[in-house]
Amino acid sequence: LPVVLSGTRAYDGTTNAAAANFSVTNTVNGNTVTVTSGAGGLASANVGTNAITSFGTLALSGNAGTNYTLAGASGSMVITNTLLTITANNDSKVYGSVGSSYGAGLTNFTSSGLENGETIGTVTITAGDTPSGTGATDLVGNYDLTPSAATGGTFSPTNYLITYVNGTLTN
Repeated sequence: LPVVLSGTRAYDGTTNAAAANFSVTNTVNGNTVTVTSGAGGLASANVGTNAITSFGTLALSGNAGTNYTLAGASGSMVITNTLLTITANNDSKVYGSVGSSYGAGLTNFTSSGLENGETIGTVTITAGDTPSGTGATDLVGNYDLTPSAATGGTFSPTNYLITYVNGTLTN
């Protein structure tokens, strides 16, 4: 009987589908069949439900493993979002002087969690206008540098759950 495989894994930027991520969903009569080793290939690397396009080196076992086959098999894998953290770099300026410019298209940030060598082109960074809730602008103090709207580079934001972390502008 050709198996039907299903699985779930987090986005990793590849179309690889490891045996450990699969289960056999069409066993009958209480048979136990597992995918024990190898890897297959998926139609896409992106988040979503992706068809298995190659069963590659996948192998089956279990109490009825020999009654099932990968020849003519089918199935899919759900790829879920991977966590990505983007942090605005801290900055400082001398009180009364002109500091850095903030807004869209900036590269003064760090990231953690990108997969498979992907890159982020730019982010938008907004500087808070009041230190410590005083209500006045450009006073001595610390201001939030708030990152958002990561774009460009080789990554696709839809493949990630992005957490933005503020930096601090010290004036």
